Amino acid sequence: MPSHWIRSRTWDSFWLLSGFWIPTLILLLPIDSIKPLTVVVTLLFWMGHRISSLYLGFCVGEYREVVQARRHYFLSFPLFLLCMLAGFLLAPESVVPLSLLHRFVLLAFLDYFLSLYHFSVQHYGVLSVYRGRLP
Repeated sequence: MPSHWIRSRTWDSFWLLSGFWIPTLILLLPIDSIKPLTVVVTLLFWMGHRISSLYLGFCVGEYREVVQARRHYFLSFPLFLLCMLAGFLLAPESVVPLSLLHRFVLLAFLDYFLSLYHFSVQHYGVLSVYRGRLP
């Protein structure tokens, strides 16, 4: 018996990857009053997710064993990444020919689109698990 919510690979990809095409469409639309609201709402969700991930990783007792077992992944890699970001942001303009504001915007866009890709792939994986359970 087919599911009423699973359509096809194309249909599901269209909706699961909507994080790529919806923001692009909104940014290209000439409706100036919607753009600031969209950016603010998106940034609030984005920041909320970052804070909740830190809270889950370091403040919830169930994750302590995972953090201790993979200390390099949860501590060394973030510290390395933080040093690389600080180097990129604090480098003189003679080395990186971008203003500080442009560097922040570039990093924000990079993080935003990598996050969209991450969640799109994650959601498609979850959907694939449910598809595998269908007769």
